[in-house]
Amino acid sequence: MGIESVNEKEGDEKEPEKIIVEIGCGESPFPLVGKRKLKKNETYIGIDIDSKNVKNTRIILEECKKLTYVNKFKVFEGMGEKTELPENYVDEIILTNVAGYRDTALKFGGIAKETKRILKIGGLVYIIETNTPYEKPKELIKFFENNGFVLQYFIKAEDGESFKKEIEKYMLESMIANDSYLIKFIKVVE
Repeated sequence: MGIESVNEKEGDEKEPEKIIVEIGCGESPFPLVGKRKLKKNETYIGIDIDSKNVKNTRIILEECKKLTYVNKFKVFEGMGEKTELPENYVDEIILTNVAGYRDTALKFGGIAKETKRILKIGGLVYIIETNTPYEKPKELIKFFENNGFVLQYFIKAEDGESFKKEIEKYMLESMIANDSYLIKFIKVVE
């Protein structure tokens, strides 16, 4: 798969490797704009439909390898409905402005099925809609609940500080609109 890596320092304690996939990473992948930074044991995989975004994100992340919070990464072009990733491989999936974006909304069922295929049992899914919110988030919740996921929370911009605290992990406050929301699920069955 060609995951980029930097040398680990001798004596570093080994934590289990974690794979984090962001579908819809654009030119603002969460490790760069959010408060949540990657740990040494985490590999970031970004997927975006725009080849220009993919190219620019690769360049930006390569530069960030000099920093402490981007160690291993891969960024590739696609919609996320079919990946080369193995089944039950990923620990966390972030769907950023995918459900409401015109080009990916039509493929959302395929994206959700691929999410289920590649995510480990106990893995987390975050659906973040800020600049293209899907108008019917309860349909998204029902779809995931009917496909082996349990809702952890659904928070909206209007929820104030609780929303702000969670969303800032993944993006800048300036990227958030009044109708933004964040949905978190855990995968419980195959």
